[in-house]
Amino acid sequence: MTPQVKSAWGVSLLTFSPAPYDTSMKNGINLWLDDKRDPKEFSPHIDWVWVKTAKVAIAALEAGVVECISLDHDLGPEWETGNGYMVAKWIEEAAYLRKIPKLAWSVHSQNSVGVASMKMALNNADRYWAGA
Repeated sequence: MTPQVKSAWGVSLLTFSPAPYDTSMKNGINLWLDDKRDPKEFSPHIDWVWVKTAKVAIAALEAGVVECISLDHDLGPEWETGNGYMVAKWIEEAAYLRKIPKLAWSVHSQNSVGVASMKMALNNADRYWAGA
């Protein structure tokens, strides 16, 4: 399912159409969460949907359209944008509750503490998906 871009007061917003929960999803989007780094510079061979806030990333995850996600931790002013750890924790909880199918994931942050925290949450999600 392809996200649709809408404009409100000159600001582009990504919106995602809801999709039914499907554990066999093979055609979801690749979501790149980062406020500054263009995914084409880091992974030009992958077609990424670039989002810049935790809220938009979680909306895509809730809609069931994400197959792969790559997370940055620091996204700007946290009170405005959230951070990658918030998304990783959301994924961990959703995996535990079986609300989303297994995702491929990576972390591309330069914040070493944030990387460790996000990887811990995402490794826990992997264990929940595996049924451990």
